[in-house]
Amino acid sequence: MPKIKLTESNVRTLPLAATKAEVLVADSETPGLKLRLRRGSDGETLRTFVFQFSRSGQRNKSPKLKLGDVGGIALADARQQTRERNGQLARGEDPIQQKAAAKIRQAQTVESLYPRYLKFKQLHLRKRSLVEVVRHLSVYAQPLHALPVERVTRRDVATLKATIAESSGWATSIRMGSSLSGFFAWLMSEGLVESNPVSGTTTVKLPPRSRVLRSDELRLIWVNLQEGSDYCAIIKLLMLLGARASEISQLQWHEIRGDTIELAPERVKNHRPHSIPLPPLACDIIEKLPRRMSWDNTPRAHVFGTRSASAGFNAWGWEKEELDKRIVGSTGQALAPWVVHDIRRSFSTHLNEHNICPPHVVEACLGHVGYQSAVAATYNRASYQSERRRAVTLWSEMLAAWVEGKTSNVVALQQPA
Repeated sequence: MPKIKLTESNVRTLPLAATKAEVLVADSETPGLKLRLRRGSDGETLRTFVFQFSRSGQRNKSPKLKLGDVGGIALADARQQTRERNGQLARGEDPIQQKAAAKIRQAQTVESLYPRYLKFKQLHLRKRSLVEVVRHLSVYAQPLHALPVERVTRRDVATLKATIAESSGWATSIRMGSSLSGFFAWLMSEGLVESNPVSGTTTVKLPPRSRVLRSDELRLIWVNLQEGSDYCAIIKLLMLLGARASEISQLQWHEIRGDTIELAPERVKNHRPHSIPLPPLACDIIEKLPRRMSWDNTPRAHVFGTRSASAGFNAWGWEKEELDKRIVGSTGQALAPWVVHDIRRSFSTHLNEHNICPPHVVEACLGHVGYQSAVAATYNRASYQSERRRAVTLWSEMLAAWVEGKTSNVVALQQPA
């Protein structure tokens, strides 16, 4: 093997003898650096910088690692890469294995790995929460998709969060950041990254929502709902029952048992069974609902949703926009900003303000579990079924009076002196 001082000039002009198919020319300045001359299929001489080193105990004792084609990288860069490879050898590392590992890491992009994370999260998240995480990672985090996960920096994440905050608001930005942080925490546990780039990025502590719908606002919403629509029935049931939106929008026929809705743990946020007593007004709404058929002419399991839907109702955004327009049309002005979850908060507030039932019964109606101390929760296993039924019945009568523009004759619970 010839050894000469390689230059920017001779690496382009050194000839390949006609009798040779390939020759390696060693650089006298940098141990391990070789110029590989090889005859191409069209007779042209192909010129490539390679790093060749020795290793014992393996089948290929003098492997070669391509650094780059002449013209693609400069000789100085090839020498620098060679010195780095020699440094790896001095530390006991194998440059071939290091390059293969780097290639694998390069292929481990955000886009290629987040589906694995979502499969993992399916075991731990409720369906609605999983939908949100999917949306955050697949839509909002899309600018990061092409990056290898180990190359995503805090600056990348901070820039993304700021962009989302400007276009969609800080609430969306913070929630996306939370989902992205969970993704990188999982990557750390899998040994795919060493740190979480979301950590330390700017965040804003959002105040909890406090919107409570007044009696006149509840009436406006009720009377402007489009009769016969799923949205109409769902909103009315949410007002009457104080249930979570998903508990009603994803309601299934087998969960309705007479004058009670019985929800299994997997349908409830706190993963506990929850029964919801139905006052007469709620029963009337449910009795008028049609039993829909699926495309295969079998009865649909879900109470709400189109026949083509695989689950229940999900047209929240469009239906609320239409409702808000009808309210403007009937009153000449828009209702103060509100969201569907404000109905649940309003239910709780009105039951407490009007002394319809004690606070612990209100919390039981809502399906909350944190209203008792740990000791009390251990010993008090009461479900307050009769008290809850009385509470929602009195509340439905009060709400009906508001809707009809009458003064409610509901007698408040007398609190002990």
